[in-house]
Amino acid sequence: MEFFDTIKQRKSTRVFTDEPVSDKELKQILIAANAAPMGSARYDNLRISVVKNKNMMEKLSVAMEKMLQDRTKMKAIAGSNPLPPIKAFKPFYGAPVVLIVSHKMHDVQPGIEYTNVGCVCENMHLAATALGLGSCYMWGVFESMRLYPELDASSLLELPEDYMPIMGMIVGHPITEPNEREMKDKIPTRIFE
Repeated sequence: MEFFDTIKQRKSTRVFTDEPVSDKELKQILIAANAAPMGSARYDNLRISVVKNKNMMEKLSVAMEKMLQDRTKMKAIAGSNPLPPIKAFKPFYGAPVVLIVSHKMHDVQPGIEYTNVGCVCENMHLAATALGLGSCYMWGVFESMRLYPELDASSLLELPEDYMPIMGMIVGHPITEPNEREMKDKIPTRIFE
């Protein structure tokens, strides 16, 4: 798939078939992750956890389910978007694979963790699209664990002590075929010449 075709077809997918992601597809997505730009080329500051285990996904979802019940908090996050129903919502949307990107937290370059993880996730998102897979960013699941530390299940990821899960990506085969979106100018941009 041509790059700009991939950009036009990239979207957040939240409904998946039962078909598993193949090892070959997963390997290609992970190659894309490893090709992401990285601050100071410190790839050793990252960890990617590949979760296929449904039981583990359920345990990682508990804090998010509690956050969903706080409608005031959710309304502040959602803005004018409709809130999902509490009972029907599953944070990982039934995806067969969750890729969780964690970063070593340090004071040398504060905030670079989020930039690095964002670059990795965007590469994975575009790779999944190019492969005809659906994917979607997952941030709220990990933010909810920080909001409710008593429900923090990140220990299941067996990360080194100073690493924190920052963002995830769900991946699977979409129910509907991808189609091109109309590209619009959404970001106010000012050019200085």
